[in-house]
Amino acid sequence: MAATYSPDGDPLAITANKDKLSLWNVATSQLIKTFDGPKTQRLINKALPYGERIRDDVGPHPENVRAVKYSPDGETIAAIRHNESVQLWNISTGKHLGKPIIPTTHYTTSIRYSPDGKTIATMQISNRGDTVRLWNSATGKHIKTLKGHDKCSNSFTFSPDSKTIFTAHKGGTVLRWDIPKR
Repeated sequence: MAATYSPDGDPLAITANKDKLSLWNVATSQLIKTFDGPKTQRLINKALPYGERIRDDVGPHPENVRAVKYSPDGETIAAIRHNESVQLWNISTGKHLGKPIIPTTHYTTSIRYSPDGKTIATMQISNRGDTVRLWNSATGKHIKTLKGHDKCSNSFTFSPDSKTIFTAHKGGTVLRWDIPKR
């Protein structure tokens, strides 16, 4: 299951089923727009505030998207697909932007845009240690891999100026990373 709100606070939710990615108006539960997705992908619904559900099209064999995020300008959606890739969609056209980003073969748990929208960060976990990988959001090019926590990284965030990223470890350790100039 994966969902996110638009960065401008508009009550839009992202949901999808089987091979579609859908935008919903949360206040009215009305479908606004649907995007075509890969035929092998199954996206599921958005849980509304207070547990209300718009729809539930799980089906017998769900292949979930683990996370979705809007870009800060609200023009792009990034989704971590079940095969560990990250796909970008243009909100206006509904078209894929470039080829999927392939972070790793490890389990990709979360995704964030930097506040300036220039960088996408993905968190991967594995038995060899957890990493955060940075990507150029315009080109999909890998920028840097951040590795410092052995295991159990559970959170990361960008600084408001987009120059630094912080990773948090379950044991309480927080690491600071400078982001290379882009």
